[in-house]
Formats: sequence, C-alpha cells, structure tokens
Amino acid sequence: MAFKLLLLFLFSLSAYSEDTSNICFMEKILNSDCICEYLLLPEHTDPDITSKLTCTNGDALQAAVEAKKSRNNLIFVNVQISGSALDSIHHHDLKNFQTAEQINLSENKISFIEKDAFKNLKKLEVLDLSSNSLYLLQDYAFKHLFHLKNLSVSDNKIHSIEFNTFYDLYNLLHLDLSRNNLSVVDNWFAPLKNLQTLLLSHNQIASIANNSFSSLMHLQKLDLSFNNLKIIPSNLFSRLKNLNYLSLAMNELETLDEVTFKGNSMLEKVNLTGNFWVCDKKLLPLNEWLKKYETYKEGAKCVEPHDLQNYTVQHALEILHLQLKIQESPTCNATMCNCTISKDKLVVTVDCSSRGFVRLPEVVPYKTKALNLYNNNIKSLNIDHINATLWSDVSFLYLNNNIIDSVKGLEGNWLLKNLVALHLSNNRLTEIPIHILEQIRGGLLDELYMSGNPWTCDCNTVRFQAWLQDNYRTVRNFDGICCSADSGIYANLPIYRLKKSQLCPQQVQLVNPLDIVNGLMGVIIVVIVVKLSYDYWLQKRTGKLPRFFSLNL
Repeated sequence: MAFKLLLLFLFSLSAYSEDTSNICFMEKILNSDCICEYLLLPEHTDPDITSKLTCTNGDALQAAVEAKKSRNNLIFVNVQISGSALDSIHHHDLKNFQTAEQINLSENKISFIEKDAFKNLKKLEVLDLSSNSLYLLQDYAFKHLFHLKNLSVSDNKIHSIEFNTFYDLYNLLHLDLSRNNLSVVDNWFAPLKNLQTLLLSHNQIASIANNSFSSLMHLQKLDLSFNNLKIIPSNLFSRLKNLNYLSLAMNELETLDEVTFKGNSMLEKVNLTGNFWVCDKKLLPLNEWLKKYETYKEGAKCVEPHDLQNYTVQHALEILHLQLKIQESPTCNATMCNCTISKDKLVVTVDCSSRGFVRLPEVVPYKTKALNLYNNNIKSLNIDHINATLWSDVSFLYLNNNIIDSVKGLEGNWLLKNLVALHLSNNRLTEIPIHILEQIRGGLLDELYMSGNPWTCDCNTVRFQAWLQDNYRTVRNFDGICCSADSGIYANLPIYRLKKSQLCPQQVQLVNPLDIVNGLMGVIIVVIVVKLSYDYWLQKRTGKLPRFFSLNL
C-alpha cells in the first residue's frame, strides 16, 4: 500500500514538474507529503483561493490540519487524507474543513467513527471511506450531512449496520457498501428517499428482509452480486418502480417467484449469471419476462434437471414452454400426431403420417417448423379452416402419398410464401397453373418435390417445362416428373427431356385452297409479263404493233 502511494506521489511530482502553475504549495508536513492545487470550479467566484489538499503517509490528518491553519487564505473544497495510520475519526478531527465539499479518507486504518464526527461539514457532498478497517456503522454516524450525495464505505470489514446509521442522508444519491462482511440486509436505508445507486456486491449476504428496499422509490441501480443468497423474498423489489439495472450474479439462487419483478416496469438489464438455477415449471412464469429484458443470457445456466443442464435459463424455459404447448395441443396425442422438440433449435416437428387425415389439420403446436402429413387421404390444400397464427412458423410441409389433385388452395396465400420445403410427390396432380408456380418463385421455397404424379403432357405443358428448367435449383428429382401413363408414346417420359414439338406437335395439311389460288395468280402474272415483253421486242424489230393494237386501229 505504501509503495503504491509512493508511486502515486512520485507520478504527481513528475506531472507538477511539467506544469506547476496550479500548485499552491508542495511540502512535507509532520512527515506527510502534502500537495495543494488550485481548482477552477464554476460555482466559486474566486478560483485563486479554492483548492484541493492531498496529504499522504505519516500523520496525514494532522498534517492537513496544520496546512489549513497556516493558510487561512485558501478554501479547501477537496481534501484527501490517505495512506496514513489514521485509525479513528472524532468529532473535532475535521472541524477545520468546514468548506470541504469532497473528503477522501480512503486507504487508511479507520476502524471507528465517533457519533457526530462530521457535524461541522455542512457543505460536504462526497465522502470516501473505502479501504479502511470499519467493523460497524453505528447510529447517526453521518448525522448533519444534509448535502451528502455520494458515500463510499466499500472494501472495509463491516458486518453490522445500525438502523439509524444513515440518518439525515435524505439527499444521498450513491451508496457503496461493496466488499464488506455483511451477512444480512435489513431496513437500514429508510432515510435514503432519493438514493439512485446501491452497491452491495462482494459481501456474505445470505438473507434480506422483505422491507429492506421499500423506501428506495428512486433507486435505479442495485448490485447484489457475489453474495450467498439462496432466496429472494417475493416482494423485495416491488416498490422499486424506477429500478433500471439489477445484478443477482454469483449467488446461490435456485428459483425466483413469478411476482419477483412484477412491479419493475423500468427494469432493462438483469444479471442472473453464476447461480444454481433449477429450470422447472416453478421458474416458467418468468419466461416471458426474460424475453423482454437483457438478462446476460450466456452466463445464467441451469444446474437441474439433468436433461437441461448447461442450457441458459432462458433457453431452458423456452423448452419447457414448448413442452407445455405440446401437452395443450389437441393435435399432439397418441391417436393423432407425434410431436417432438428440437432442444437446440427450439422448434417442434409434428409427424401426422398415416393417420387418415382428409384435410390439413386445423391447429398445430406453437413453433411447429416441420409438419409431416405423408400417406394420408388429403385431396385439397384449402387453408380457410386452419389457425394462421399457429401455422405461421411452418416451413417444411411433407404431403407425399396423398390424393391431392389441385394446389389452387395455396394460390396467393401466406402459407406458400412461408414454405422452405414442399413435398407433393405421389399424388394425383395433372397440372399446376403457371401463375401459382410464379408465386413459388417469389417466396422462400428452396426444395420442391413433384415426382410420381400423372402429369398431363400437351401444349399447356410447354410453359410448365420451361418453368422446371428455369428453377432447376429448387425442383428436386427431375427424372420423376413424367408424363402420365395415358400420354401415348410419351407415357412415363421425363417432361424436361421432351422437345417442344413433341409436347405440342403441329398438324400438316397437304393442299391448301388458298395456296392453289395464289399459284394461279402467279402463273397469270408471269404470262402477262412475258407477253408484254415479247410484243415490245417485236415492235422494236419490225415496227409493227402487236395484234391487239392493230385490230383496234
């Protein structure tokens, strides 16, 4: 400790050696190293006389008193007395620092604070008593500190706090009691009506009275981490309407009552890591609450039951929630369907194969991802009757080996857009309208099986064939998409291999009447042209007009 303070002092000296313009004085007093610095505080009118006094080592308290007495022109608003053998504080020890707004008494050996020890410090706003040897905080220890806003008593040996310890601290905003030896917490904080931060981490707290925090209406941050808590009283936090952050990390908690956080509407962050959570139905009511808030999910893991070990609490509760939904679903029973949960992916698979279904089931369990309806008697894919909310997560739909003869029920609806895989093999489909196929192109579908259907092969199939070729990445088992058995010479041939002329052959006519007329007209035109050419040649050679003209003359 002394070595650390010496290094700090030497570092300060080196800093001051570069710029000493803000130093009032720097000297050794009563074997203590004291430094005075001018402060520029906007609330003080004369910055030349407001200053900070730091005395370390030796008899630091008396050295600070001597420094104050010898320099009455200075107002010490910040006083630090650290690294000394100071073991107690009496009512007269600090009377010379009535102007102080911040006093740091950390890293001493203080084990006793006399009642009214701070009675003269009416302007004090910050008091640091950390890293001392306090065992007890007695009644009225901080009486008269009406303006105190920040109090730190961390890293002491406190095992007991009396009920009137914090009397008069109704303006206190921050209280740090961490790193002590507290084993219980009682209603000590009643006077702290405006407290915003309470730190109780790294103690040995095993019990908290139900009314311990009932007066802390403005509390925003509460840290109870690294203690020995096994139980949290159900109404412990009920009056903390402004609580924003709560840490219960590194305790021995196994469960929480469902009303534990019921009144904490402002709560945003909860740390539940490092406890012994038993993830059973008793904890299940917290599932929706845990989804809502940031709960440091990775560290809050289940210890029991065995099949949920090492899952995070939130993940395990979601598994339990899915199990409960499966139990409640009319679809999941021995006579209907077999429903299973993927614990890692948190999805449900429903197997309704060979159960005699004649239409799509009306309801499926919450978070159903895959629905297997293989080998039933489903004829239509009409979805007017199904529960759209419960079906909203269905992405894999297996309808192989049914008697489906039309997919018009899927036209333009949300289900077709949600599907990633659709299996329609071995049904009675003869065609699928091209506009429905185009809707598939615009969705999420990545796996489409249509083999084993009696596809019609005619001129209308040409566009179907082109669509198959354009979507070769989506359509699986091309060789199984064949013309029906009554398609003549093309029966059972894969559609994608046929030529367009084979799917839609053109009829050939040997003689067309219009062609005859056109031929005759062509011959007449040729005869006329030849005759005119001959007459022209004859007239030029003999000078005689053609017979037609000579007759008219």
